[in-house]
Amino acid sequence: MTYGKDILLPWVSLGNIFIGLQPALGNPDNPEELLKSFHDKSTAPIHQYLAFYKWIDEEFDAVIHFGTHGTLEWRAGKELGMSEDCFPDLLIGDLPHLYVYWVGDASEAILAKRRSYAVMVSHMSTSYMTSGLYDEYQELEDLIHEYHRAKTMDPQRAELGILFKSQGNLSELE
Repeated sequence: MTYGKDILLPWVSLGNIFIGLQPALGNPDNPEELLKSFHDKSTAPIHQYLAFYKWIDEEFDAVIHFGTHGTLEWRAGKELGMSEDCFPDLLIGDLPHLYVYWVGDASEAILAKRRSYAVMVSHMSTSYMTSGLYDEYQELEDLIHEYHRAKTMDPQRAELGILFKSQGNLSELE
């Protein structure tokens, strides 16, 4: 993630809003090393990762993280009483930090709050329900389910249904 002497940072600018992806912590060419690096608090972040947060600290007034959890809060350092020698503290600096976090993962949210000085904003997954079918579509679905039940419980009945269907006598099947 370099170009000559420059470090590349993945981001898009929308006026005074910066949208970026946290850089990888390890070697992107080695998937096993990369996955291990997400929660490995024993290794230091790579230069690109350090530069990413340093640049944000110098250019912007606040940082907002979106997602269930990023990698900032998993960097090397003490679990409690962070200090300037701990990577989460070093990386976030004095930036106000807002973290939009899925409410279903409260234990990791607490860790993110504690280790990166975040103000947590929890959100629920969108609720949904099955819409269901109506009229002839519901009847067709019922017939399909009936056929599959007959196929396993009464194979002769299922074969009869195919025979009636091929002769155009579907109404006789009922």
